[in-house]
Amino acid sequence: RSRPDGCVVETRQHMYERVVGPIYFRKHGMNQVAKLFSSGGSQYRYIEDVLTLNDGLTQGIAMGRNDTSFVGEKHSRGVKVPPRNLLYGNVMTATKTVVDMDDWKRAHLLPISLPFGAPELPTLSQDKHEVLRAVRNGYATAFDVLAPIAGLPFDSSIIRGEKVAELLFPDDGDDIEVLNKPVKIKPSYI
Repeated sequence: RSRPDGCVVETRQHMYERVVGPIYFRKHGMNQVAKLFSSGGSQYRYIEDVLTLNDGLTQGIAMGRNDTSFVGEKHSRGVKVPPRNLLYGNVMTATKTVVDMDDWKRAHLLPISLPFGAPELPTLSQDKHEVLRAVRNGYATAFDVLAPIAGLPFDSSIIRGEKVAELLFPDDGDDIEVLNKPVKIKPSYI
């Protein structure tokens, strides 16, 4: 997820959704996306995605604990994933429609989000250090979750995700310098 656990997801549009986003998308020839932002559809999509990911997390935890209420074919096939078309918050679907969730596809989801209370990058921030901190925090969280699953040979009590993120995304130097430093990775990790 793009926001920390426990964040408040609002349906009310703020300046970015009402003004900045639509202007940007119209300027770049993406009128449909501009309309989506103007109508508040992006808010609905984000809330729908957060709820879907939370459902995947809930089912994953329950299956990991062998919770009997989540055992069975229905839950072993994953969570229901909404269709690409927006169902709510869209000018095209302003009239009430009947939604048949039985036709939705299913997927197994592993949502990764920053822990509760982690600092959130402001939407319009362009400050290099704020953006770098946010990228590092996200990378560190993903590394801590995925590295053990991938079987990387390391001791997580010695090498934490924060340290790896600092090595990959250093403070000093020119940003372009990172692109000029090739990193060799064993093909088995990819």
